[in-house]
This record gives sequence, structure tokens and C-alpha cells, in this order.
Amino acid sequence: MKAEEIINFLNSLDLEIIELAYDCNNTIQDEIKEKCGDFEYVLEGEVQNSDLDTIHSVIHFKDHDVYIGFSGQKDSWAGDEWDFGPTEVKPKKITITTYE
Repeated sequence: MKAEEIINFLNSLDLEIIELAYDCNNTIQDEIKEKCGDFEYVLEGEVQNSDLDTIHSVIHFKDHDVYIGFSGQKDSWAGDEWDFGPTEVKPKKITITTYE
């Protein structure tokens, strides 16, 4: 299964992106696994900045080696607003040098 097919299926579930971007309930997980195979959340993170938090989430569909990403803003006053997702992302290794 290609990334586009997985994305189309996720969009067809008619769920709020927040329901997909974080660990979804067992019923939804079973439905996704039945159609798209085994998957795991490989990134779930928040960067807090006063009232506005940046949220990132990535799901790895192991059987197809496809990574689907979500990103957005979480406002403590206005709720969640997702910038993009689901969309295909790819892991990239980088080297960081620090001096202490």
C-alpha cells in the first residue's frame, strides 16, 4: 500500500485529526490495522510556549514502511488547529555537535 492510499483511507474515516494524531481508541486502531496493516506511533510531541503549543505526531505503517505525519497548534483558549495532516513524511537522520 502506498502513502497516498493510506492517506485516502485515513481521510475516509471522517475523524477529527486529533483522533488520528494521538493514540486512537481500540476500535479505530483495529479498523486501521485491518486495512493498512500494523502501525505504531513513532513521534508524539508538544513544544509548550505559553498559551500556544506546537504539536507533532508521526505514525509508521510497518508493513509498507510508510510514515504519515500530523502537525498543528494547540491553543489553551481556542482549542486545536492542525496545520497539516495526514501527509507523508520521511525520517531523516542528522548529526548535532555540541561543545561543553
